[in-house]
Amino acid sequence: MPTTSSDLLIVPAEQQSNLTIRAKALAFADPRSRHLLTQLDELAPQVQPVVLAGEWGTGRELLARRLHERSGRTGLFSSLNCASLSRRHGAAELFGYVPRAYAGTSGSRVGWFGTANGGSLYLDEIADLPRELQQELARVLQEGSILRLGSSQRTEVDVRLIAGSSVELAQAVEAGHFEVRLWEFIGPGLVSIPPLRERPADLLPLARHFLAQHAERLGCAPPALTSDDEAALIDYPWPGNIRELEQVLHTALLTTSTAGLQLGKLLTRLHRR
Repeated sequence: MPTTSSDLLIVPAEQQSNLTIRAKALAFADPRSRHLLTQLDELAPQVQPVVLAGEWGTGRELLARRLHERSGRTGLFSSLNCASLSRRHGAAELFGYVPRAYAGTSGSRVGWFGTANGGSLYLDEIADLPRELQQELARVLQEGSILRLGSSQRTEVDVRLIAGSSVELAQAVEAGHFEVRLWEFIGPGLVSIPPLRERPADLLPLARHFLAQHAERLGCAPPALTSDDEAALIDYPWPGNIRELEQVLHTALLTTSTAGLQLGKLLTRLHRR
């Protein structure tokens, strides 16, 4: 589970290598971030699905883990990027299958829903689900049961669905690219995550955290941010959000000299690309 301080939400060290987590820390110094945190903590103990809408690198999965942690649910938190589902066997991966459901299988599999039974399932980039799986997911939310491939009977499940999306799902519905019935189930739980450029008070706490973290790994003392460094961080638009911030600071540490981090020069080079 994420660990917290008064202003930071951090992925534990043992989970840092999880490739599905793009943003490894969140700060809540900015008023917009504090409002977001309050909103999520109010939603956490409820059962309704939640949609975390925001750009890549804004910390959607980390917030999903926070929702699960505060939900009181005793089951597992499971995370899946919908784009990684097999186009051929997506239903079997998501909902499971029984023995000999299709050629080449002798055992069974509970699927992602079975793994998260009693807990929470985070489906990142839910718009990437094939349309037929969107339709079946809407039925799962309506009936509270799944149909495993090869079975003639549905199996009850108790799973809190948390979805993530970097696209405007309401627009996708209007364009005919997202299942309207699924949107009716998950849309009321929409939570918008502001990009890093819109919560500037979070920048410096995050920067200091990442500098300290990577300096420790490199076995050196974390350099202090100069006033010029701080100004450069605040002025940069951060299209890659928190993930980009961490990468920039890691690069700065690896290339720093006696002249200091010189983040202004580094960010100018990035901006010109």
